[in-house]
Amino acid sequence: SNDYENQKIAYMLSRGDISKFSSTLDALRNHNISFDKTPHPPQEKLIAGLTEAIAAQTKSKFKNEN
Repeated sequence: SNDYENQKIAYMLSRGDISKFSSTLDALRNHNISFDKTPHPPQEKLIAGLTEAIAAQTKSKFKNEN
């Protein structure tokens, strides 16, 4: 699917010009240029972070009530 992204980028950069599209796509492929998004953190870290945030909020709320 990285090649699909390269094709989309090459098409946008070439503005429909076939010769520019081919050369741009070749450059993206040959130089291994990719525009991947930042990877998502593992689910365990997200769950642990949410659990800690809820626990901290609960402790804070409990202190305010007493």
